[in-house]
Amino acid sequence: MTDGVPEGLPPDLTERVAGVIDVPLHRHLGFEVVSVGDGVSRARFVVGAAAINNVGLIHGGVLYSLLDAVCYLAVAGRLAVGTTASTIDIAFSMLRPASAGAEVTLTAELDRLGRSVAFLHGEAWVDGKLIAKAQATKAILAVDPGH
Repeated sequence: MTDGVPEGLPPDLTERVAGVIDVPLHRHLGFEVVSVGDGVSRARFVVGAAAINNVGLIHGGVLYSLLDAVCYLAVAGRLAVGTTASTIDIAFSMLRPASAGAEVTLTAELDRLGRSVAFLHGEAWVDGKLIAKAQATKAILAVDPGH
């Protein structure tokens, strides 16, 4: 098993998920992938010192970034070998704050996958309360084989 990647995923998806987990910011924030399925994903993290703002609440930019990541995971299993998805637009709304120590659950779902664009939505939850949501549009691109 690759460190932090849910078991039982196909090799290509395992590699994609491992790549998301290995982003230094994600590691620093304690981003954990819980599940990745056919057009859906779920992750979690605990709001630590690196994720709070100057008033002791979760920084909106942290949620924005992690919702973008979980949206990528939702489309990752549907991508053809040799392609990737890159964010071209994201709308983010912060609905309520979360304090240090809160466990945040992140979920995402693929709404539509076309030949060149994917549409997704993601949500962040704490203790059964929706704290943020995002709608993401991702371009489907060929991967440079040398990268």
